[in-house]
Amino acid sequence: MAAAWFTLGRLRLERAPWWAAQWLTEGHDGPAMLALACLDGTDHGEIRDLLPRALAEMNTTTPTVFDAAVLVFDDMARRHLAGERDERWVIRRVDEVLLSTDYPATIIDLPLGELYSYADYWDEPWGPSEDERRHIVHDRCTRQLQRPPD
Repeated sequence: MAAAWFTLGRLRLERAPWWAAQWLTEGHDGPAMLALACLDGTDHGEIRDLLPRALAEMNTTTPTVFDAAVLVFDDMARRHLAGERDERWVIRRVDEVLLSTDYPATIIDLPLGELYSYADYWDEPWGPSEDERRHIVHDRCTRQLQRPPD
């Protein structure tokens, strides 16, 4: 997930050194991982440089923007359907992903991508009711996880 959020430009970079320290304790060793774990989280440029190399040391590649969106959307759908996150959280995160990727049709065409305009409806009297939004988000999350692989 770190690689996916990094690709989408939405990773909280200040947390990456802590994650690298965790990955080191799990046995993922390498010079980039060690260097990343030694940072204090304030030098975002150095984190941006080291993170892809540290991920590569774990045999994790940086996904394409589309693949990153699919990974993130699948995770959001699982978390929502498990009751960990509500509809508003899903809609806000979908909006963040689309904003950071400049709204490509390939991502909007994903079941969760179809929610791209729902952030505008949330606190407005027009548009779907709260119950309708709840049903729509649940449906899109279910469809997101049922979609065939590309």
